[in-house]
Amino acid sequence: MESHTLLAYAAQLQECCIEQSITLSVAESLTGGLIGSTLASIPGASRYFKGGVIAYDASIKREVLRVPHEVIADYGVVSCQCAEAMAHGVQQLCSTHAAIAVTGEAGPQSSSFDIAVGTVWVACRRGDVVQSRLLRIEGERTHIRRSAVLEAISSLYSMMLPVA
Repeated sequence: MESHTLLAYAAQLQECCIEQSITLSVAESLTGGLIGSTLASIPGASRYFKGGVIAYDASIKREVLRVPHEVIADYGVVSCQCAEAMAHGVQQLCSTHAAIAVTGEAGPQSSSFDIAVGTVWVACRRGDVVQSRLLRIEGERTHIRRSAVLEAISSLYSMMLPVA
């Protein structure tokens, strides 16, 4: 994936958010700040992008994003439930209209025997509406992380579009 494609999606998301007066926050695990960095690289980002949390460790997910202990214990940190709780947590923490959260396994080796490298959960929230998506991305660590960023940004952008 070329960086200009990623930046084009980020610019479209920015335009859409500004037009609708929507503020945005991000909660990132495997992407380690790449979503926030991508959004902030577009001039004018401060008009809608409020910030985020890099919650690489489970303790940050629990203590900062308020992901319930039971969610992590019952479903794990790489789960739909965790991604959705992260999105809710960062939306509340930053007082934004919308949020993106990503969690997954970038490799090169899996930290869990039951989670394959390339497994990524993306959760997007707008108000109280949440849409989650499971991705299975093949490739090296850098490719998995960058692909997760593109999917997260394009997923929220799709959620912002008016229903025809």
